[in-house]
Amino acid sequence: MARKQIEKLMAEVTKQKTLVEILCQRSEWIEIPYPPSVNHYWGQHGKIKYLTKKAKQFRADIAVAVRGIETVEHDVHLIIDVRPPDRRKRDIDNIIKPLMDALEHAGVYVNDCQVARLSVQRGPISKSGQAFIRIEKI
Repeated sequence: MARKQIEKLMAEVTKQKTLVEILCQRSEWIEIPYPPSVNHYWGQHGKIKYLTKKAKQFRADIAVAVRGIETVEHDVHLIIDVRPPDRRKRDIDNIIKPLMDALEHAGVYVNDCQVARLSVQRGPISKSGQAFIRIEKI
């Protein structure tokens, strides 16, 4: 989003609307980095599971991308448009859980169980790999 658009949105937020409601009304997409696969999100050492470096970086990137969005406490429809970085075969379902967890960790919603409807599509290849998300109130 351009700086002027952000300033306009922030002005509307001060008028008692949440940024999520404004984004949902305008059907605007939030650009995020391409999510890591669930296979690369968690590591394990013996019985101990941990977040990998890729997972921690992705969480940090998501937190920056959604900064300023107030936490949603109602059910939502999460719409995801992924653009893989190359032509390798990828299971689209392997990126959903890491993305939903990162959005929860960033405070977009209280718990990812609030995602009552989920739509995912794979778009064209994007050199750096990226994804776009949209959150709609149900």
